[in-house]
Amino acid sequence: MTKRKTHAPNIDAAPAPDRADPAARLRALQTPKEAAFNKVIQRLKAMYVETDRDEEIKFELQQMISDIIQVRDPDRPPSAQNMREGTSLLIVGEPGAGKTTAFRHALKNHAYFPGYGSGIPAAS
Repeated sequence: MTKRKTHAPNIDAAPAPDRADPAARLRALQTPKEAAFNKVIQRLKAMYVETDRDEEIKFELQQMISDIIQVRDPDRPPSAQNMREGTSLLIVGEPGAGKTTAFRHALKNHAYFPGYGSGIPAAS
C-alpha cells in the first residue's frame, strides 16, 4: 500500500466555519496541488455516462406522461375525474448502482421538466 504524504495545514489561516458552505474551511486548507487534484476528481464524478438503461427510463417516463395527459372519456373535458389510471415505474438495482442518478438525469434532460434539479422553479 502506498503511503500518502500529508502536509501540516496552517489552521490559523483558515476562514471561520461557514454554515452555508461547511466544507469551505477544509478547501481553504488544501495545498494548491490538492485543490487541483480535487477539482479534477469533482469534475469526473459530476460526469454522467448514458447507457441502454437510460433509453428505457426515458421511454417509460414518456409513457407515464402520456397516460397522465390522456383522458379516459374523450367526450368529457379533462379533469381529475376523467383521468386514466395512474402508473408507476420501479427501478431496481443494487445500492449505489445509479438508480436515483439515472432517473434524475432523465428528468433534468426532459422537455417537460425545465429547470429540474437547478433549485429554480420553472416559469408557469
